Amino acid sequence: MDLIEKFTEHLRTVITRTMVFATERGIERITPIHFIWALMTQKGCIAATILESALDRKLLLREIDRQSLKIQAPANKFTPLLSENSQRSIECAIRIAAKREHHYVGTEHLLDSILSVRDRELERFWKQARVNA
Repeated sequence: MDLIEKFTEHLRTVITRTMVFATERGIERITPIHFIWALMTQKGCIAATILESALDRKLLLREIDRQSLKIQAPANKFTPLLSENSQRSIECAIRIAAKREHHYVGTEHLLDSILSVRDRELERFWKQARVNA
């Protein structure tokens, strides 16, 4: 079985929406905060329920805009790449699901992994947003 086939429909949608979001904004590198946005806005998933209760969406978008000023792509580049921490987050989500003996990888696994991967920018944002991650 292909590893991607183990991703839930919600998780596949989150990854796709993150790529589209970054592309539309001219963002060269997808960082964990971009996944947080996609998780938060994915209706019907566990991670969205958790994030909606803990975060202000407007504050999140302001932080994304602030971070994006530093990492925007040249006008002719249109395919965003995953940052090292984003790659590690996806890998960690797969390990978390396997450790829990889940036969799928879902948005809750990605959120859990993002919270466990050290990302200075995201840690700074959590502190600013007064989220105890």
